[in-house]
This record gives sequence, structure tokens and C-alpha cells, in this order.
Amino acid sequence: MDTEYFLKVIQELIREGRVDKINPGNGTCRVVFPDKDNMPSGDYKIVYRGVSSSKDFYMPRIGEQVVCICTPNASSGNNVGYVIGCVYGGEDILPDEAAENKRILTHDGDIQITCSGTFKVMASRIELN
Repeated sequence: MDTEYFLKVIQELIREGRVDKINPGNGTCRVVFPDKDNMPSGDYKIVYRGVSSSKDFYMPRIGEQVVCICTPNASSGNNVGYVIGCVYGGEDILPDEAAENKRILTHDGDIQITCSGTFKVMASRIELN
């Protein structure tokens, strides 16, 4: 088998698309793929950093650009897959403050932190607005 064949297989397994519909109750979303005439996926599971004792829940927004792993299943097309993360590009631009060694969280909704132990913040300087 040649390199061209393997590249084609990888391009079908790892894909970029845009979120078309979300289902927060199931932790899934549907993605459309512009390179496939906006063909929609099935409900893709979203990969999180933790789901057991340490829960990390985040739903991408409709229109957000995401990277997906699509499992090969000839009978179901793009119906089985996982959203592994969001990427900057196109309409989704990096924050103006983006810099090396800096983490930025900008969110226009609610944020909830639940901690059964000590919540400790350590910083050389803390600013509250």
C-alpha cells in the first residue's frame, strides 16, 4: 500500500468541521464538514479531561470549529465519532492577550466550581474587577 492511500485514510479519520447542533444532556454534538458539502455527522461524543471524580464539562458553541476522530463504519457514514477539541481559525480568532506561558478563559455564561476539599489560589498578584 502506498503513502497516498494512507493519507486518504487519515484524512477520513481525523477531520475538521463546525458544530451544527448540541445536546448538553447527552454530552454530544453534531458536526458538519465543509469539505464534504456540509454533510452532517451523527451525534458525536465530546472528549473531556475528566468525567469521574473530577468532572470537566464543556459544550462547544454552534458554529465553533472542531477537530473530530471519525470511526470507520461504511454502513453509517459519518455517524460514529468523537469531538476531541476546538481550534482557532477562520472566524474564531486568538484572543488579543494571547502570549507564551499564558492561559486565558473568556466565557459569557455561568462558571461553577465545586470543591469538596481546600480551594487554594496562589499567585504573585491577584486583580479583581
